[in-house]
Amino acid sequence: MIRLSILFVIVPLVASAQEAAVRTAEHQGFTRVAIDYSAFPDWTLAREDTSLVLSTDRAIAYDLSDVFRRIDRDRVADFAQNSANSLTIDLECDCRFETFRFPNGGLAIDIFDGPASTDPTLEEPEPEFAESRIEPRFEAPAGPIAPPVSLLPGLLTRNVSAPPRSEDHEDRVAALRSRLQGDLLAASGGVLESRQEEGAEPGAQYRAEETETRDGRGYSSVPPQIVCPPFAEDELQDWMTARRNVPSTESDLTWMTAEAQRMIAAGMGIEAARLLEAYPDPGSDRQILTELAYLMDDSIEAPAVAQAAECGPLMSLMALIADPPVLPNRVATIVSALQGAPEPVRPFLERRAMSSLLALGREEEATILRNATRSAGDDPQPDLASIAMEDAPPSSDELQAIVSRRTPEAAEAIRVMIENILDAGDSVPVSVLDQARALLPEITGLEKDRIVRAVILAEIAGARFEKASDEIRDVATHTPALAVDLNRHLFESVLGLGDATFLRQMMRLSDHPIADAELRLEIASRATRLHVPDLAISVLDRGIGLPLRGEKLLRAQIAISKDEPERSETLLAGIEGEDAEELRQQATALIASRIPEPPPPAPVLSDTVTARSSRLVEDTAALREQLSQILSE
Repeated sequence: MIRLSILFVIVPLVASAQEAAVRTAEHQGFTRVAIDYSAFPDWTLAREDTSLVLSTDRAIAYDLSDVFRRIDRDRVADFAQNSANSLTIDLECDCRFETFRFPNGGLAIDIFDGPASTDPTLEEPEPEFAESRIEPRFEAPAGPIAPPVSLLPGLLTRNVSAPPRSEDHEDRVAALRSRLQGDLLAASGGVLESRQEEGAEPGAQYRAEETETRDGRGYSSVPPQIVCPPFAEDELQDWMTARRNVPSTESDLTWMTAEAQRMIAAGMGIEAARLLEAYPDPGSDRQILTELAYLMDDSIEAPAVAQAAECGPLMSLMALIADPPVLPNRVATIVSALQGAPEPVRPFLERRAMSSLLALGREEEATILRNATRSAGDDPQPDLASIAMEDAPPSSDELQAIVSRRTPEAAEAIRVMIENILDAGDSVPVSVLDQARALLPEITGLEKDRIVRAVILAEIAGARFEKASDEIRDVATHTPALAVDLNRHLFESVLGLGDATFLRQMMRLSDHPIADAELRLEIASRATRLHVPDLAISVLDRGIGLPLRGEKLLRAQIAISKDEPERSETLLAGIEGEDAEELRQQATALIASRIPEPPPPAPVLSDTVTARSSRLVEDTAALREQLSQILSE
């Protein structure tokens, strides 16, 4: 009875709560549970025996209808909402978990194979993009930083380990900041112009290189007002071991800078950026390093890197993959930077560099870069670097491996996989389309539009026209130009069907607009030829703006076929041409055929008939007289 009462209390609360869809996906080594909150709540995630309990500060109605659509029960046994503000995830294994937030406000819970003892300590979480907090190294010489760094959501997310900390950390940091305050460039203030007496030498922080040295390395001169960072000549490969070369007596700032450089070289750009923000420094070098960190994960606007683009090969490479890209003076500097990059990130940087060169219209330089990087060593793993270069596309197995690893190339890989299947004339499996849709909440911008386009084209190729049209309507709310293009592909495919299938599909899509006017007229004309004028009128009614001349003529023709000549004449008003004149004549003839003929005149009796009638009257009168005489006797 008590349980029944509790149920009666929970049900109305859940019914009035905000709804949150729960999505799942299976990845290599972990299962992802993604929850789409419309308004992100305060939450906690705790382990209770063999379950994970997600609690929120408000009532949430979780949609669990599709939770086992794309995953098995190897790691997750069941989902249950036992109260209005909690969700229970029953685990099938002794698994560990990690969490992070999506840019759109969703929460991701990744459940990994491995002992549960390695779970992070999750209490009240920090807000997304909040400043990270890192405890002193001396207090946490080994293991993850506590509390955990609040990392930005991204495809590269790993734990950060803290180096040992010196006892005089605070004094060293204060002294270092005091010395750097007047020397380094402010993060957004440009170059500091110092007052110098005549004949005075510039300060040590003013680093201008000799022209002969720069030209000897293969790139043009650096304007003297640009201050090149001290790491401009480094190779990314050197950053992998930079932390080992830092003396134990160095300040905490130096330690963290070296650790951030190692993360950047390993491809963990977002993590490195959060680490740099945890130890702020007003110098221009720190701003450049932060922009380099973000550039490892995505093409962003990087003004400091762009300003130092000609300071060295590394700066030229990172400025090229920024948004907007900065074209190097010589492609040899990009080749040099890529050859000095670690193997795990080299293919990724090669692809982005070639994509930027192609976007700038530098196909020749992109070809040179591809040939140079491949001739320098073994061919890179299938990382999509050659897709835009008209090479043979990677196989589906190679692309699927990239998608399974959830690397930054996963979105590009699944898009190419779908396009390869379509180019081969095959139907794209639904599981592949589901994988592509699962990636959409994690990406934005042009990359997202490309995947959406590939998915909808796959739906069209699979004759799932109604589903494709519904998705096109969603696209139209944020990318109208893409929606118009996809709408044209949809109805061109329908127009290419056989007569019976064409009519059936057009009847199902009767309330879906047709954006292209010429295509709309062609579809309506075919419906008219198939003697379905009502469908043709319905298609023409879906147009936006003033109708075309051909549309008016077709409407007039349909009006004549439906015995409505007056409407046809109205539609033809103001239209010139032989075809319009022919329709006018047909309408006039149809109207004229409706005038009734006059009644025929009354027949004129001939003389013979008149004489016969007179004799009949006379005979009748004589007979009447005889009868009268007989009766009188």
